[in-house]
Amino acid sequence: MEGFEAEWYLSSVSSTVGDAIQAVESVSPSGNGAADAESARLLKVLKEIQGQLPEDSDAITKAADKKKLSTAERLAAAVGAIPPQATILTQVVKSDQALAVSHDLAPGCTPLTPSTPSKANVSAPTRALVGWAARMCPLRDSMTSLRADPFDDPLTEDPRFAPFLGSRLAEYISSAGTRLDRMRDALAEVPATGIPAVDEYRASLASGVKKARAKLPEGDRFFLMQLPVSQLKKQVRQVSRATAGLESAADLPDLVAGHPELLASYDLAPQCEPLTSSREPGATPLPSAEDGGDLAACRDGTCQIKVSKPVVVSVNGGRYLLSAADNGLSIVRDTGYMVIGAGGTGRFGMNGGKTTEFRVKAHSPDGAVLDISTSE
Repeated sequence: MEGFEAEWYLSSVSSTVGDAIQAVESVSPSGNGAADAESARLLKVLKEIQGQLPEDSDAITKAADKKKLSTAERLAAAVGAIPPQATILTQVVKSDQALAVSHDLAPGCTPLTPSTPSKANVSAPTRALVGWAARMCPLRDSMTSLRADPFDDPLTEDPRFAPFLGSRLAEYISSAGTRLDRMRDALAEVPATGIPAVDEYRASLASGVKKARAKLPEGDRFFLMQLPVSQLKKQVRQVSRATAGLESAADLPDLVAGHPELLASYDLAPQCEPLTSSREPGATPLPSAEDGGDLAACRDGTCQIKVSKPVVVSVNGGRYLLSAADNGLSIVRDTGYMVIGAGGTGRFGMNGGKTTEFRVKAHSPDGAVLDISTSE
């Protein structure tokens, strides 16, 4: 293995392990002892491997070839020691009947036992309908998100954000077409259920997406950024009018509730909010933050705070405007801005070679909890 190959391998492992850790951490406890223990074990192994990696891509690039090679060899051994997860998953699933049933209904898993539709119990969940719901719920959420008014974000009215407002509006307008194209393609892949009203709902949404796409303003982001903000505001309203027909996407829960043959499957799809849950529907409450709303705690470069309205926080001499809205947490500095969703990370370089990192631990329309740290 050459130095450049070791560098590529280390970068690849860093990205893959980071994604795997985030995926495992997103899995809620199942209540099955063996399954939860296996998740905890895998997470521990992944974090141990992550701990052996260089801090970031710059550290990987700057390391001497000899160091790259020795680190890559050590990590290859650690990764190779992880047993095949498909085999372990099968063993865990087979150990519990309830888990095996859920596994075989999950669209992303290969059933361990052949399924036989029950004619006696039409309300029993089926793999096909769980898969249908798993596709439709994210589509419903995407349509709702697209129709959200960007001016509902208090940041758009903040004079400190004025230099970036045109860019934000241009991004919203130009991304609408891309998002509708993705919805169109995703709807085309949703199979028929055989339930007339349900299939008509999907067809209606597909028609609405097509009509909305034809009514959008023309121009890519770079063209739009040359337009005055007053004109961009008019085009935002045009997008709003064009997507008005997608409001029927919100009818999905009512549609499902009226069809027992779909309801149980819908409630099992992880992407959907269960309709028969005893928990009140709505956003999950934000967790507490170690430093609460104490912005002064961030001055030394490390803190965990909760943000519910636009605030300015100072971190090691750098000043950042933070604001939470439906689309995520906006972080604004005089040199630019970024928007980060739950679990996301953003970094700003500072004078002196330091880097300030923002990691969104949790997010809701009402606010966000984030970790702020500084590294050399």
